Amino acid sequence: MIKPSLNAGALSGVIATFPMSVVMLAGKRIFPKTIDNIPPESVAKSILDKSSLNTETLEKTKLVEPIVWSSHFAYGMAAGSMYPLYRSILPTKVSEIKAGASYGLLVWAASYWGWLPATHVLPAPQETKASDNVTRIVSHVVWGAVLGLCFNLLRSKVEKIEPLKGKEKYF
Repeated sequence: MIKPSLNAGALSGVIATFPMSVVMLAGKRIFPKTIDNIPPESVAKSILDKSSLNTETLEKTKLVEPIVWSSHFAYGMAAGSMYPLYRSILPTKVSEIKAGASYGLLVWAASYWGWLPATHVLPAPQETKASDNVTRIVSHVVWGAVLGLCFNLLRSKVEKIEPLKGKEKYF
């Protein structure tokens, strides 16, 4: 039952993004002189600057902050939806926390070593301050660990739900 598992992964990704965000905000408070913006702000603002949207208008209408956080949670949901595929290749004896934390590191690597520098949204980790890297890695480990725990709890609940007879379409 792939679809229910993907749904459980997506919901778990959203839930896990809350504690991840707390870790990022804490990192900004712990390293106030070296962290200017946390990743959701840096990524969204960089993408907005590269877009054809008028960022001055967005700033005046106070739309930047909602864009920052909605895109952050959407990315957490998208990455979470792929977790069931990753989990399915791991031995069942691997704990949910370890499986999730390792997946969080994989998402960090794919993002910060992969698409973010490749698209010139953010510099690669070797070009970034150590405090930024520490905060980003720790937040992704926390995200992954919470994702793994939530997925384990939600998967069993979601897979027990059967679609209504004759109502196969999902909205």
